[in-house]
Amino acid sequence: MGKQVLDARKMPGLWRTSLDEKWYTSKAHWDESIVIALPETGYFNERGDANFQLVQGDIIYVKIQIPETNTVDIYYGADSVVLKYIGMSNTEFLGDNK
Repeated sequence: MGKQVLDARKMPGLWRTSLDEKWYTSKAHWDESIVIALPETGYFNERGDANFQLVQGDIIYVKIQIPETNTVDIYYGADSVVLKYIGMSNTEFLGDNK
């Protein structure tokens, strides 16, 4: 499967917006989140690209760029990013207990 750009859900109305080339302001020591819209096969993201349901083993790449004019030290690592989504009614996935 190819690359797909994920959408975020913005508060307060949980409207979708593409995460392609979005600006994000990080606020030092506070815990922060970007809420991801769970992609579904057969639907389209806000860019108009086809979505595909994520499955176990899929790899998600997160690219964070720091402007060259930045005047402070910023450190991000593999454990600095947590992806979350808002569970919607009837989106449960129950395993087969094997």
